[in-house]
Amino acid sequence: MELIIEADTVESAIYEGLKKINKNRNDVKITVLEKGDKDFLGLTGSKKSKIKIEYNDNGITIPSGTINLTSDVPKKIIKNENISANKKTIDESIIRETENLLKELFTTLKFENINFKSFVDEKNNDLIVEIISPDNSLIIGKYGQTLQAFQLLVNTIINKNRDKNEKKISIILDAENYREKRVKALEEMAERHIRKLHLSKKDVFFPPLNNIERKIIHNYLSNKRNIKSESIGVEPSRRIKISFAQKHRKAM
Repeated sequence: MELIIEADTVESAIYEGLKKINKNRNDVKITVLEKGDKDFLGLTGSKKSKIKIEYNDNGITIPSGTINLTSDVPKKIIKNENISANKKTIDESIIRETENLLKELFTTLKFENINFKSFVDEKNNDLIVEIISPDNSLIIGKYGQTLQAFQLLVNTIINKNRDKNEKKISIILDAENYREKRVKALEEMAERHIRKLHLSKKDVFFPPLNNIERKIIHNYLSNKRNIKSESIGVEPSRRIKISFAQKHRKAM
């Protein structure tokens, strides 16, 4: 059997086609009929990409002609092959689409020798993509702001063509284990501000933080007795204020 798919980009067409027939990329033969002229964001250009997917409907893999745009996905990505298709939010096609998008993005920005290690956090159903590059310091940026910008861009593009009734894909980018190090640094910052609160007996304010970092601190402080935290201000200057919860209740 075969299926013709048109989309903004080749990878978007592949993703849509595999989703329709509920198969992995390794189980089909993909032929690019028209590359189209839209950029990798699918925002400029007028001509769409067109592909042909050939597949057997009896579960037999077509052995030849399958295009391979990235390295093999680690076997640990999907542990339970018996999960129904409806519950498999993240499959190999999404992982490959994400890695291809990142590869094209970094190539456009003139980064070289970029590699990826991807796996699914089955507890939270997040796709974790570790970026491996000699330029990781540039990719991370000051306080992780560049890495966060890349993450926002990738999540926006990957979810752009998904159906409205489909659950959004959550993609988390990391480099040199930065996120774990940043969580530890934020928790240490929280402890310093708690000590300052106890010494001054006055409300204490954190420096401006992005929404993800504020959430990490709020979660950490939620386990601290008699400490109340709240976010105040507007982006990009939004910050956390902490105070004594008991004092707050009396003021109410």
